[in-house]
Amino acid sequence: MYGNGKSDLDADMTKNITANRIQRTNNVVESFHNLFRQLVKVSHPSFYAFLKYLQVVTLSNTADVQMLNRGGQLRRPKKKASVMNDRRIRSAVAEYSNGSCRVTEFLCSVR
Repeated sequence: MYGNGKSDLDADMTKNITANRIQRTNNVVESFHNLFRQLVKVSHPSFYAFLKYLQVVTLSNTADVQMLNRGGQLRRPKKKASVMNDRRIRSAVAEYSNGSCRVTEFLCSVR
């Protein structure tokens, strides 16, 4: 057990998720809110503006579902910062996996 109550199994699962490029958050609602906030760009839009943005998101999601139902794949462009963070994390995981760094060095490199 780690000091914060996480087991070795939790650490292995996190390593597997990161190494295999599985989505790092399990909170889909958080992802939706982030995308919606980027679309709206203001903290408190008017009611009608909110409805307009909600319609835009609904149409986009409907199109995505239709594409998936036809056997297509969704590809969203990644931000440069996300790509660089993914690269840094994969590198740190590889170094830790092959034993070239200690746990403390690994944790410092992925924060």
